[in-house]
Amino acid sequence: VEFLKRGIRELPNDVALRTKLGSFLEEQKKYDEALAEYRQAVKASPQSAGVALNIPRVLAAAGRKSEAEAEYRALIAKHPNELFIRLRFGEFLAGSERAAEAVNEALFVLNKVGDKFPEGYQALGNLETWAEKADALPKALAELQKLAYKYPNSRSILMRINSINTKLIQDKKIPETPDKCLEFYRGLMARFPNNEAVLWSFADYCEKRKLSNERANALKK
Repeated sequence: VEFLKRGIRELPNDVALRTKLGSFLEEQKKYDEALAEYRQAVKASPQSAGVALNIPRVLAAAGRKSEAEAEYRALIAKHPNELFIRLRFGEFLAGSERAAEAVNEALFVLNKVGDKFPEGYQALGNLETWAEKADALPKALAELQKLAYKYPNSRSILMRINSINTKLIQDKKIPETPDKCLEFYRGLMARFPNNEAVLWSFADYCEKRKLSNERANALKK
């Protein structure tokens, strides 16, 4: 820490040094001191969303959740296209017993990029976790089924649909018959009859549901 402080005295606008010192101080739970360093780093690099994200995180760690939320929302307004901010905000919401709101952040990212890029892939995993925590798996399933029409080549989205559907059936939240996912896949295959991702995901679904005739018909195509 002293080494970093000496470096900052010589290079007061060095963002990396300020951020590193802030991180050390945060680990020691010296949140006010860490916050001061992060704010100086933001002054030196005002357009960096990554640097600015340190501020709401340390505020949340210090128990200053209303201030942290205000900082997250300000960052989203300033950097509307930086989807990783949405994910960090979602993590904050989920950790604040507001998982239903966190689900909306994951869905926002998925509607923008599907499962593409690290942000989309992470949002897909977070969606199921947060939805389960919020008892909102039926909503997550319905929204993913809509997204499948937008991103029919996404095996990740389709396999997540299968995963959530299986959980809901096991939890008795979807009646065994009629199976809403079967109807969904029939509609999806009618729209995209030669799509390999759709056909193989449907075959996987049928195997899990022991629908041998439906699976055989899918694999013939």
